[in-house]
Amino acid sequence: MESTVQTAWRSSAAYLFSLELDSVALAWEYLRRNPRYRAEWERIRNDSCGRDASAWHCRHFEDPSYDSRSVEPDWMPSPARVLRLVECDEPSTAVRFSIWRFPSPRILRRRQREFVLSTRFETQTWRVSISPGVREGSPFAFQIPAGVNPGRAAPVIAQINAFMSHGYRAPPPRCCARTRPSREAVLHMRTLQVLDGVAAGASHREIAERIFGIEDVWHRWSKYSELPSHIRYLLRRGRALVNGGYYQLLTRAS
Repeated sequence: MESTVQTAWRSSAAYLFSLELDSVALAWEYLRRNPRYRAEWERIRNDSCGRDASAWHCRHFEDPSYDSRSVEPDWMPSPARVLRLVECDEPSTAVRFSIWRFPSPRILRRRQREFVLSTRFETQTWRVSISPGVREGSPFAFQIPAGVNPGRAAPVIAQINAFMSHGYRAPPPRCCARTRPSREAVLHMRTLQVLDGVAAGASHREIAERIFGIEDVWHRWSKYSELPSHIRYLLRRGRALVNGGYYQLLTRAS
């Protein structure tokens, strides 16, 4: 990860993908930047499957060099939005599994013995854990962990059933303009860039120049201006999330 950080922080475009991340994916982005987690991963990387990662609210360690577009940690407890599909004992069921009936884009990641499918529907990110017994065209059933409110999972279950029965039909585009990212999403994007800039040894002013532009910093940077204070705020915020605050992002998704 260190070699990537040396150059990635210099371009805000490298962090644009974070604007579409939900709180579960953002939790991994902060955990993977924790120096103690990275040091522990380096120590046990050749035997990571058998190591307990519960201290980090994970069941297993994941390689911190991969971002949330490639890695889906097995959080504990699992966020309530994560449904599990298992093989069904009723082969006569009319609903059969097909990964191609989920909305695009579809991201399939391997997690231990299972696969996790991530997809976006309207403004939400869905995660579906698929057991090894579920194959293309096979009957399946939903599994909800005890303690999870079934009422919150019911709308997602109904929508997935509709996808499996009829497929997903994307609505016609309303216009060419994209939705403006939220203030919180932009804040997370800049926070990640500041963390990586500091990790690469950059000064606060250098980081501000990459985020706000050299000309803007030239006119607005001074000891008592808002720009240095904003960079310090982003750094404090990022360090708090890296050092355990990421768990609050997980509880928001439960």
